[in-house]
Amino acid sequence: MTEITNEKEKYKIYNDPAHPLLAEFMAKCKGSYKHCQDVAYLAESVGRKLNLNVELIKCAAFYHDIGKIINPEFFSENQSGLNIHDDLKPIVSYHIISRHVADSVSILVENDFPIDMIKLVQQHHGSSLVRHFYLLAVKAEETLPEEKRDPFMEIKYRYKHKAPQTVESAVLMICDNIEATAKALRADGKLVSDEQKKILIKTTIDRLKEDIQLDILTVGQERIIIETLLDVLNSIYHSRTLYADQVGDYSDDQSEVPPPAKQTKKSKASPKPEDKID
Repeated sequence: MTEITNEKEKYKIYNDPAHPLLAEFMAKCKGSYKHCQDVAYLAESVGRKLNLNVELIKCAAFYHDIGKIINPEFFSENQSGLNIHDDLKPIVSYHIISRHVADSVSILVENDFPIDMIKLVQQHHGSSLVRHFYLLAVKAEETLPEEKRDPFMEIKYRYKHKAPQTVESAVLMICDNIEATAKALRADGKLVSDEQKKILIKTTIDRLKEDIQLDILTVGQERIIIETLLDVLNSIYHSRTLYADQVGDYSDDQSEVPPPAKQTKKSKASPKPEDKID
């Protein structure tokens, strides 16, 4: 019992919002910090249902993108307006994006974080494809003759780490993908119904399974993850009833009507929500 308590206390130190590294993360990389907090909420909920080490999962989720602190402006959640990647070759963007995992690991090692937590961070993208820039590269080669196309294109655009080796790291990977895509779909008004949320969760997990990233999970664990994430997404993105007095307020006073979204410069190739740069 004492050993379990000590294990929990070990991670609580790092999970404290006042921890210097978290404070620096929030100050320099606000979008990524908020994303990590939201991933931690999802991962903690799933971890409790699966009886996993919740403090470990929370800790890894809080810091999994800490490496983005080095160049925050290259990641979509920290951008406002123009996208830096519009002026870069896909392979250059791939290297910038994919190195955030190694940068995260380096920062955590330098700050003496527990090795089991660092392993989760190292595996949160596994050997998955940096899909958006891979698709841009494939499109760029469509004009070339077949014999001149790169046969190793897909390998070049993959993260260079192991697929999740524990259930905890698999949960972190799934929640990381779900959170980023859910936020994008919600912004587009495409995450309203239960069915849309189910499709998001199932499609994300199926894609990761097909990419051989989730072999560590059992069928039973997968089922619990899907059910739990649906419950949590419903609690976060629930529909609100617009009451009669609220309708009256908006119709009587047009100053209260939310302004239309500002139009920003169109990217050369806007990623789909599921291809979000993360």
